Amino acid sequence: MIKPFKLLNGYIYSDEYTIPNEPPYGISRRHWNMLPLDLRGGNSRHMEVYIEGWEAGRNNIVSNPYMGINYPQVIEWCELWNRGYGEFINRVGQNNRL
Repeated sequence: MIKPFKLLNGYIYSDEYTIPNEPPYGISRRHWNMLPLDLRGGNSRHMEVYIEGWEAGRNNIVSNPYMGINYPQVIEWCELWNRGYGEFINRVGQNNRL
């Protein structure tokens, strides 16, 4: 059991108490395990867009479907898609160097 502890900025932090251990409905365990901690338990659309980017990298798709749409929410999705895509590419690149 992880005891919660206080960060320097005054917030209480503990993975066990702040992040669900089980994936929410509609997200597989594989995708849940590859999500960064800051996206877990948050907005489900943000998790889905990150996963879309990850899977696009896995399937050699380089075109971001959210690119060029100038709505604030979609710009955020564009960045999340790029983040997921980049994380997959970085992971594959590191594995190929071994």
